[in-house]
This record gives sequence, structure tokens and C-alpha cells, in this order.
Amino acid sequence: MTAFARAGAPAREGNWNIEIRSVNHRYFEFSLKIPSALTALENRVRDRVQPAMRRGKVTVAISQELSADQPKALSIDEKAARFYLDSIQKLKKKFKLAGDVSVGDLLRLPGIFGAEESIVDPEKKWPQISKVLNQALEQAVKARQAEGKKLAQDIEARLEVITKAVGKIEHYAAGASEKIFKKLKGRIKTDGEVGRELDFLCQEMNREVNTMGSKSQFFEISTEVILIKGELEKIREQIQNIE
Repeated sequence: MTAFARAGAPAREGNWNIEIRSVNHRYFEFSLKIPSALTALENRVRDRVQPAMRRGKVTVAISQELSADQPKALSIDEKAARFYLDSIQKLKKKFKLAGDVSVGDLLRLPGIFGAEESIVDPEKKWPQISKVLNQALEQAVKARQAEGKKLAQDIEARLEVITKAVGKIEHYAAGASEKIFKKLKGRIKTDGEVGRELDFLCQEMNREVNTMGSKSQFFEISTEVILIKGELEKIREQIQNIE
């Protein structure tokens, strides 16, 4: 069943946002989009979602909008800086260049300075994420329940159509057995080759009995079917002598 839900909550370091999407699927298929530092929480998220959404292809996206004033540490790649400085010294020596390299020159070189990612403890983040996840799940379940009501109404309407069609079939079929019997009885009263007609009727009766037996799931009925087939076979043997 399809559903979409979104929930969010503020945190000291930024807002948590969780989106849940589900589409129709025969089984439960789960996928999670989450910051790499929090991948250890995947099983917890799955265990929270699956009992509430037992079928469908469900995607959960967890993200955090870091606040603008969140302090960020600056990382320095000393190996990259050393590589640049050594390369510059070699160029100066080879081509007899003058001048010194300033800090400003290094700032313009790529790969030396960058924002250092802070170490995240998933266990400390889980209470915040869990709370927002519950809110999103509640919305998603309500959305699926609303769709379920619409589906139930659609199925009930189609069952009503089927019921009316069955009623018409029963009406058309009323008295059909008697009509067929009279027709078959009339056929065996002709002046033609009665033996062949009777043989044909036995074949038709045997075919109907086979159909009955193939659809039966009860031993008692199957036993009676075998009995009838045996008697029909004996009748066929007898009518071989009728012209």
C-alpha cells in the first residue's frame, strides 16, 4: 500500500528530518537512507518500522540539517602541504626562481584545508531519531489506513457486481437440467443407429463424472465416482450389441 509521511524535530546541533515512503509490494522490502556515521542504527530502524508496515516496499530517509552556528573543526592535510612545498622548492631550484611561499599561497592550493567531521555516537543520537521516527510512522500508518478504506469500498462494490451476475446465471440455468434431459431423451427415440447414440451418451456422462471427480476433495465422493464410472463402462459394453 502507498503512503508518504514526513516528521521533524529540532536538536541542539540541527533539525532531524525523517521521510517514509511506501509503495505496493507482495512482501516487506526495506531500504534506509541515513548518514554513514549512523549506519549502526539500521537494524533498530527496521525493527521499529516492520511491525507497523508489514507489507510493501518501504523507504526511510533520515537526515539532519546542521545549524549555521554549529562549530566545525578545521583539518590540515600536512602530507599534502609538504608535497606542495617540496615541489615548489624543486621548481625554484631547477628554474632558478626567486620568492617565498606564504600561508596565503597555501590556502589557495586544493586539498590542504578542510572541514573535519566530528565523531558521532549513534547510541546518543538514537533517542532523538526514535522520537521523530515514531511521529513519521504514525502518519504513514494513518495514510495506509485511509487507502485501505478506499480499497475495501472498491472491493465491496465489485463483489456486489459479481453477486448480481451469479444471480442472473442461476436464473438462466434454472430448469436447464430438465431441458437437457428432455433433449437427450429425444435423441435416443430416433429411428437411426440407437447403439451409436447410446454410446455417445455414455461418453458424455463419463466426461461429466470425470469432471466431478477432479473437482472433489472428499474421499467419499471419489469412491462414488469410481463406482459410477465402473457401471458406465459396463453399460457401454452392453450397448455395443445394440444397433
